[in-house]
Amino acid sequence: MNDRWKVIIAAGLAAAGIAIFAGSPFKNPKVQQALNLTPEQQQKLDDLSYQHQRESANLRRDMQLKRLDLQRELDKDNPDPTVLDKLIDEQSALRAQAGKARVQQMLAMKKILTPEQWSKAKELRQERRAERMGGRHGRNRGGEGGRGRGWGAGPEEGFGGPPGRSGSGGPGPGAGPQARGGG
Repeated sequence: MNDRWKVIIAAGLAAAGIAIFAGSPFKNPKVQQALNLTPEQQQKLDDLSYQHQRESANLRRDMQLKRLDLQRELDKDNPDPTVLDKLIDEQSALRAQAGKARVQQMLAMKKILTPEQWSKAKELRQERRAERMGGRHGRNRGGEGGRGRGWGAGPEEGFGGPPGRSGSGGPGPGAGPQARGGG
């Protein structure tokens, strides 16, 4: 596999890893009602979501800058394999940081919710994943409904990101022309 393909694959994986970040499922009235959240819990979850969104915005920015650096190096007449390896390693470190941030957010949510609410939240998340899997037939990244938040309701009910993002109701950037409604 040549270096250009390695970079393209690394950039795609990086984009998929960051796509999970966006919005709080706990702002959805149906989720709030199903979990019977107290105002204090809702505030804590909102604060947690805001903090996580800020962190993920910084990670997305850093990932975009690494992709630009990588592309610039690839566009050179004689790209330096050492520089390419370093940039790919840096992207991998950012993906790992994003994964750790997701886990930390989940652990923080679990501390805010009661055991019963946490159990119900997991049920809602599984239901949402099953709905997406059935509706997309694996067209998006990840096969089983794509990657994404997976809690509660769809974007039309206040739980989703911009179109084209995984888990937002539209095909992701990696989807083919047919998934985007073309050819």
